[in-house]
Amino acid sequence: MNEENILKQLQSNYQSIGTVAFTKSTKTYTITPTNKKYVKSLKTIKSYPSQNQKAITTITSNFKSLSKSLQKNLAAGYTIQLLQPDTTDKTLLSVQDGQIMTNNFK
Repeated sequence: MNEENILKQLQSNYQSIGTVAFTKSTKTYTITPTNKKYVKSLKTIKSYPSQNQKAITTITSNFKSLSKSLQKNLAAGYTIQLLQPDTTDKTLLSVQDGQIMTNNFK
């Protein structure tokens, strides 16, 4: 597996929620939420984190798994990040090698 193959796979897997891009220099895969329903649910989760712990746990564990899979298929040092809806210069969640680097749900 190489970076481009992984990008195509991620784009296919996440096309229902948004777009996926890859930045080679930083080894970062970025998911930008564009699907209206998904964006709305992310905003709700972020606005009311205490009522949405289960959703936060689900999302973070999915991203940890995805990150471990990147590490296994490519190498260590790759990051997967989910951007905040409507504020695409902010990261909502980023995971590298199975470790959460940024978590702005809380």
